[in-house]
Amino acid sequence: MSISTSIRYTHEWLYGLIPKNIIIEPLIKDETGKIPQDYKFFCFGGKVKMFNVDFGRFNYMKRSLFDRNGNFIEGKIKCPKGEKSHGIRNLNEIIAFVESLCFGLDFVRVDIYIVKNLPIFGELTHYPGGGWSKITPFELDTKLGEFWDLKMEKRNLFNRLIV
Repeated sequence: MSISTSIRYTHEWLYGLIPKNIIIEPLIKDETGKIPQDYKFFCFGGKVKMFNVDFGRFNYMKRSLFDRNGNFIEGKIKCPKGEKSHGIRNLNEIIAFVESLCFGLDFVRVDIYIVKNLPIFGELTHYPGGGWSKITPFELDTKLGEFWDLKMEKRNLFNRLIV
């Protein structure tokens, strides 16, 4: 499937506006020599509202959800539930780092790794799971939708990106 066909099929039109390039990144390992945990922060209006931690990404993946204060959320996005502890020792500093990458956007998911208590940028995405990942229970899906301020869509993107 070509990139343009994929964008049409998945409705991820924004990615069609990005010039195509190949990016080669260094392999990141944690203190034990393993690939670090993947942390994904769901940000609305530039503020972290929820984050998830993926455990066992290369085996039988489990995913745990947490609110911005680090409290475990009973719910799931696509994968079975994982551990009830996120393992972040400096959550406030990590959240400040993540929010500095949001540019006040109405929604963006910020993915990071944490090595030696320092955040390492992974990616920004506006289409987590291509928009197709099932969120349960329904009340959690609704709660995430309530965080989205649709009035922000009408603001000029470039005005929000100017620092």
